[in-house]
Amino acid sequence: MESNPAFYIEIERIRANLTDCIMPIHPFREIAKFRSLVLENPRYAKRFAESEIRKSEDYAKLTKMGLDVIVAPSILSRVLSFEIAPDLIVYVCRSKKRKVIERKLERIASLEVKAVRERSIKDRLKISRIEGEILGYPECCVSNFIELKKKSFLGKSSPPETVTILDCLESGIFKDTLSYFSNPPHELPQEYFAFFTSNFYPCTVGCSKAISIGIKLYEQLDARTQKIYRCKLILNVLNLLVSAYNAYKFVREKGTKTEFGKAVMEFFSKFSHDLGRLESISRLIAFDQLDFENRYILMHLD
Repeated sequence: MESNPAFYIEIERIRANLTDCIMPIHPFREIAKFRSLVLENPRYAKRFAESEIRKSEDYAKLTKMGLDVIVAPSILSRVLSFEIAPDLIVYVCRSKKRKVIERKLERIASLEVKAVRERSIKDRLKISRIEGEILGYPECCVSNFIELKKKSFLGKSSPPETVTILDCLESGIFKDTLSYFSNPPHELPQEYFAFFTSNFYPCTVGCSKAISIGIKLYEQLDARTQKIYRCKLILNVLNLLVSAYNAYKFVREKGTKTEFGKAVMEFFSKFSHDLGRLESISRLIAFDQLDFENRYILMHLD
């Protein structure tokens, strides 16, 4: 935990029996060299990547916890419906659940191929359903994500990522985030617990089931680990704030008539904090998000 808190705090969700599997921002950077194999030979890409991971100290620590790592070759962007984006996705799971989870990931892989070949939104949405179930996300959040993906594909809604940011803008959760980032408080508003993990989009900022997962985890941690988790919750919301800021920069330059564009313009035109600092944070996250998060957490543990 001490050397890589942003990674290990995610694992606490498994240890707290809130899920069997997570998809963390991971420290196994060395597997990136096998990404070029994903389209050519995904089985080799998986085999080589997992072999590389098993040589690491982090993997040895995970096995002592009864955990294992699965690398899943992926060809389909998780953001843009049918964009080819070869990647090696890392999952951490209970060792005894590895076979069950691998079968589900193989199902996802076959759906990816079919979705790309047939440009099938139906298969694309099945992937989101299976992945949400694997990761133990609330059913309401998974269903809302899928519905928004479908509507976005049909041109009837913004993507779920954009809808979540708009919800954050309207709810006021962004208002104090930069202040919390500078000086993490001992207590956070309960809405922060809805963002219990990285790259998760609750159905609403106030989703009781998402908040419940975050609070249940928090209550099972000791005082020091609770502090790490509070920092991680702030970082998860901050990442969305940075996405909103990047959208603002685009809108400021290009202009927009969308509800989202107007919302980010209004929010940042009244932003009471230093936009230059937000720009610096944005660049650091883009360069190496895990390193940025680890440095931030360790700085506030002293």
